[in-house]
Amino acid sequence: MSILPRFLRFRADSTRMSVTLKTPVYDAFMMYCRDSKMRRDAWQAFVGRAGFRDADLNNSLIIEDIRLMRSKEAKLFGYENYAELSMETKMARSVKHVMTSLSELTLPSKVKCQSDLVELQDFANKSGFNEDLQLWDMAYWRRKQREANFQISESEVQSYFQYPVILEQLFQLCKDLFNVTIKESNGALVWHRDVKRYQIFDEDDREIAGFYLDPYARPGQKGLMPRLELGQSKSVAAGSLPLASLLFSFQPPNASNPSLLTYEDVNVFFEKFGSSMQHLLTTMPYGDISGTNNVEWDALHVCGSTMRMLLQSPVVLKRLSRHIDTGKEIPDDLVRRLYQSEKHLSSLDLLSEMYFGILDLSLYTKTDFWLDITKDVWRNMMPFALDKRDSHPCGFAHIFIGPYAAGYYTFLWSEMVAADVFAAFGEAGFTNDKALRQTGKLFRDTFLSLGGGCHSAEVFRRFRGRDPSPQALLRLYDIV
Repeated sequence: MSILPRFLRFRADSTRMSVTLKTPVYDAFMMYCRDSKMRRDAWQAFVGRAGFRDADLNNSLIIEDIRLMRSKEAKLFGYENYAELSMETKMARSVKHVMTSLSELTLPSKVKCQSDLVELQDFANKSGFNEDLQLWDMAYWRRKQREANFQISESEVQSYFQYPVILEQLFQLCKDLFNVTIKESNGALVWHRDVKRYQIFDEDDREIAGFYLDPYARPGQKGLMPRLELGQSKSVAAGSLPLASLLFSFQPPNASNPSLLTYEDVNVFFEKFGSSMQHLLTTMPYGDISGTNNVEWDALHVCGSTMRMLLQSPVVLKRLSRHIDTGKEIPDDLVRRLYQSEKHLSSLDLLSEMYFGILDLSLYTKTDFWLDITKDVWRNMMPFALDKRDSHPCGFAHIFIGPYAAGYYTFLWSEMVAADVFAAFGEAGFTNDKALRQTGKLFRDTFLSLGGGCHSAEVFRRFRGRDPSPQALLRLYDIV
């Protein structure tokens, strides 16, 4: 548990540790705590938040009140239930379509997950764990198996990913795919010496957008979470060009070395940059429908996810890499292990995401008591029995106090659509420059251009010539 002191508080009057249920603390504890009973206690506290253990904090009746009020709201507008009302602003357009698409993912994911869990159980047994794995054991033994199987050193990976090289190659990739040129704006006013302003020019050398890039961590001055801040939108009437700010907390450079990024950093960088491209490369003339404005919620992350998925091509990943000492590209074996590590037990992750998406829609389409609905969905989706002390929906803030009521599935839907978009790039071939440029141009002319001026389902059809297929996501996750 040597990594844990960064996340835990030590009581001044004892040697006991106090673990909070804040997600970064809880996740780290579950991954690194060697004691299964301690993991169980933390897990029970986490899934029991606002549940039946404390009558004063129990959200059960509040959940029912929220569901009832949203049902009444939907009926006022002429909808049968709140989920149908929610679908008015979604690419999927109907609950039935969402459920049908997710059902195509369920069986293959279950089959793969059962196989993966058998292997994980065998690994745990051979490592001295003589009990059946439970939910509270998953994070710990997943980490142990992943480290044993793939043996990835984070410092070794970082040595290949220099921020200046990645930035240069990212701009060149945008030139190759989208036929735009990105240049630094010399003399621009910025809020810190690390911040750079860039201008984007089209194929006719006309300026079409600009963005600020603030890459490095500054403790006490900005948060750790990566952010994309959208400034002014494109508007012909107002004479304004799109503007955005990208803020990260990458390791700053020092006197001898440039900033070195982790593989996760590179993924985050590409995803946020891809999302910014939808705002910056829009051709819609009106602010209300340009960029991400008016885009359906379940398509909002497609561009960012597609850009991140480009890293699943060894050709792309290699062009970003240059060893800090030798200048060599990242070796094939390390690329292979990175991909395998990233997709380790992805079947369980996919089932979990589907479970929460289906639970959310079920809570807003059915009238049964929330716990009965939870038991039914859990039984159909998850490879573990539902613990009688588990009341996790009572803490499912996204769908009760957040904006994702009857919309939690949108995260997975965007990923599914993006996987199909990425598959088109794969079919073109990452070594076939002509076909790749054609696919990149089509992506720019559809997803990056049309914004909220065209329904996202139609945008996808213009790009792919058909509706999205869930099979692309299964292939991306190595489930089929």
